[in-house]
Amino acid sequence: LHRDDKERARLEKELLAVEASGFSRAETREFRAIFRGGLSQPEGHTMTVTDFVYMVARIVPVMGRTMERELHELLAGLDADRDGAFGFGEFLMAMQQLVKQNWRGIIEAAASISGGSGSGGSTPAAED
Repeated sequence: LHRDDKERARLEKELLAVEASGFSRAETREFRAIFRGGLSQPEGHTMTVTDFVYMVARIVPVMGRTMERELHELLAGLDADRDGAFGFGEFLMAMQQLVKQNWRGIIEAAASISGGSGSGGSTPAAED
């Protein structure tokens, strides 16, 4: 029963984050795939700070301690329960902030990786 309550709370938190992010359903699905692909332990529902930094570095090279510290600070501000693990909701809010700020040119970097909008699809970061 406790596990069901915990799972329900996790899903409610995700739903609130999806609504707050302003991302479309398609963008949210794409971000979920990115999230799942970035997990060092796929059987879990959480991402570590290291997972997040590595995932972002696949889009925008994270060079130097300043960039890494910026990502750590962003995540620390979103880690409400201070457990160092980030569920999809926290991940989505982090991505929303990175896109909103166009952190280190992440929108253009994501578009170039996916081939830009001319491919018929869009990247989550390509739309504001």
